[in-house]
Amino acid sequence: MGIVVFTIGLIYVAIAAPRILRNRHGGKNGVLSEEYQIKDYVTEVVVASNSSLIGQTLRESEIQRKFDVDVLEIIHDGVHFPQPIADKRIRLGDILLVRGSKDVLIQLKAERGIEVLPDVKFNKEKLETELNTGEEKIGEVLILSNSRFIGATLKDLRFRQRRNATVLAIRRGEEVLRERLGKVPLRFGDLLLVQGPKQSFLGLQTSRELLVLEQKDVENLRIDKARIAIAICLAVIVASAFNLVPILVSALAGVVLMVLTGCLKPGEIYGAVRWDVIFLLAGLIPLGTAMQNSGATEYLAKPILFVGSNLSGYWILLFFYFITTILTSILSNNAAVLLMIPIGVQVAQTLDLNPFAVMFAITFAASNSFMTPIAYQTNTMIYGPGGYKFTDFIRLGTPLSIIVGLITPALIIWLYGL
Repeated sequence: MGIVVFTIGLIYVAIAAPRILRNRHGGKNGVLSEEYQIKDYVTEVVVASNSSLIGQTLRESEIQRKFDVDVLEIIHDGVHFPQPIADKRIRLGDILLVRGSKDVLIQLKAERGIEVLPDVKFNKEKLETELNTGEEKIGEVLILSNSRFIGATLKDLRFRQRRNATVLAIRRGEEVLRERLGKVPLRFGDLLLVQGPKQSFLGLQTSRELLVLEQKDVENLRIDKARIAIAICLAVIVASAFNLVPILVSALAGVVLMVLTGCLKPGEIYGAVRWDVIFLLAGLIPLGTAMQNSGATEYLAKPILFVGSNLSGYWILLFFYFITTILTSILSNNAAVLLMIPIGVQVAQTLDLNPFAVMFAITFAASNSFMTPIAYQTNTMIYGPGGYKFTDFIRLGTPLSIIVGLITPALIIWLYGL
């Protein structure tokens, strides 16, 4: 069943995607500063003779706290001083590489005595070079679904101080945010354009809350354990699939073996658990039980039974498939399954249908998350980095959902009976 649906979906995407989607990054040649259009927000300023910054450190001047500006680098007599520079003393004639809007720079000039260098107009090559000098680099960082960054602001997280890196812009779908970044509540799927020391990026790579969008160094991956990890996963699946042991026993045994063989270090166990899913299931499973015990399932099933008594089995499966597809786009696949399975089984038993056929339709539909960028985590993860529009998912995903939706009930009846 899964192989057939996968093949149909793969063929559709291979044919339709190149025709429906277009390259949102076309013509920018992978230049991050062009994709984020930050050349008007990153410039060089010089400390004038009347500046109040002379003799102060960046921390003492508080310009990064009081103004919507970030100092990325200090240049003195041609020598570049990268992060951390909070305690670097500012001298006359120092050139500061800053991120800030024109209005903020004008305000900073009036209050602190800095001069914007009019002869410095970054083109994309110069800006990219300036942000990637020596031990400095620029890169994109994705906020993952289990991140504590979600709902917080960069100021709340003290991102610059704790991560020793500066966020230059935030990409949220097709929207790029460049002002008041410290006060923007972050969301899952946000893409941060980060500049800082290369050592800071190594720290970001090890975080399970963030994903640096670049190839990780091979030494960070325990590739010598790959075969062992694959063997353990296959053993867990085979043992439960052939009813050798219950799935709970095989899964727990697999976790223990992962730790004993060194595939997973004890300190990594907590971070490897999807706690959001655990708590979701912990709340929804009792909800499903309560619905059944209170009679809510039977109450919700009655309208379906009234209509379904005059329909064939195919149309009943199709109904549950598309209702679950809508729910999974709004809630999640786990929530859709737990809410719809009791109702589906109730309807199937009353109409003398195969309950497993209805359960198959619901579980397959729960993974039919193609129509919106928020329907599933992976959709959201590629939404920003791919530069897609919300409508791209609708245009490509809706026909796929309809095709798979029409075929799946027929396959269920053919393979498993009704």
